[in-house]
Amino acid sequence: MAEALINSRSTTLVAHSAGVVPSGYIDPHTIHVMNEIEIDISANRSKSTEIFKEKEIDIVITLCATAYEMCPPWLYQEKLSVHWGFKDVSGKSTRDYRRLRDEIRAHLDRFLALYRPDATDEEIQTHLRRLMR
Repeated sequence: MAEALINSRSTTLVAHSAGVVPSGYIDPHTIHVMNEIEIDISANRSKSTEIFKEKEIDIVITLCATAYEMCPPWLYQEKLSVHWGFKDVSGKSTRDYRRLRDEIRAHLDRFLALYRPDATDEEIQTHLRRLMR
């Protein structure tokens, strides 16, 4: 959700997502609630953090406790990072997915309102931490 939400709202940031235990597919509830706001993620797939091992990453945001606890240490080295701690809704109702989508969207909108491409790493980290849950 977060990847698609950022990419649909920002012209300066490009988001990618990965999981620590990827299934290879996107949960149907996630596809459904994103379609409700006219964002089609049906062609997306879940990916492992390993595909980003050799890529340049500027900001790492973990959204659930499992990701925060299980992310490999190399993912955080020399990068801006923060944990925003949203509730995991896996296996829950469509209503729970919808609530999570709206919470993530509101959080990202607050970050994007503060973000400037010319901001220093320190300024960006301050904005990220200000939004910690």
